[in-house]
Amino acid sequence: MTECALTESFDHFASIIARPGRELRGYLKEIDFGDKGGVIFCLFGAPISFENNVERALEFVAAIQEEMVSLENLTGARYRIGITSGLAFTGVIGSNERCQYAAVGARVNLGARLMVKANWGEVMADENVQRNRNFKFTYRGEGYYKGFKKAIPSYLLTGRNLAGRASFSGNYFGRATELHSLVEFAAPLREGRFAGVAYVFGEAGIGKSRLSYEFADSCATRWPSAGSPAKVTRFCANPSILLFISSKIISNKALKIRRKETGNCSNKISLNYNLN
Repeated sequence: MTECALTESFDHFASIIARPGRELRGYLKEIDFGDKGGVIFCLFGAPISFENNVERALEFVAAIQEEMVSLENLTGARYRIGITSGLAFTGVIGSNERCQYAAVGARVNLGARLMVKANWGEVMADENVQRNRNFKFTYRGEGYYKGFKKAIPSYLLTGRNLAGRASFSGNYFGRATELHSLVEFAAPLREGRFAGVAYVFGEAGIGKSRLSYEFADSCATRWPSAGSPAKVTRFCANPSILLFISSKIISNKALKIRRKETGNCSNKISLNYNLN
């Protein structure tokens, strides 16, 4: 491979990493070449944290795996990944002339050790990450790693666990107003028109996932052609409208509904609620 082709291949590889990382709100710390070869270090949960940092990191890994299939066939590029979750010291290090945002700690070091231990094409995780119910892992065994006195259990990521996706039972009550607002918001889809983007804000544990599930189920019941509730949960019955579930602390106690005129998106609506 010529130097020009090698540069183009690496640039394409870096873009594969950067794009899903940015979309999932991860932080690409650096691309480094050292004793471990080419290493790309990504953080989820710092400097901005969400209630589902591990989920976002695993979705990031899944996106890389999908993109790397074609790149490996074209250029022979390979990857191996170590992923861990836990506490770390984070902040800006360096001087006024040169500085960067960094994370240091035992779990950061363990992620690097797992990466080196993994075979090409594998993703190795620690016990904290393997608890995520939306992905499947197999036990790889315990091993001794540099910097750790005791044996550390490791797990191999094997794919998505569709059976582990959130499902709910029992009667749903107390959110009739919010549910009605979302259903009315999606009404233009019945006529094949663009509806806009719905944002659901609320503190962790307030019921955002249940609200989206009930909304998806309601759409599937009203419009059977839209598909299964699982499909509606992700795409809200149509790619024209997306439901973003996120965590945000809201100071006001009462529900507020705001309709905004944003270009062609005339039905943009925000639902803010909390339990304070």
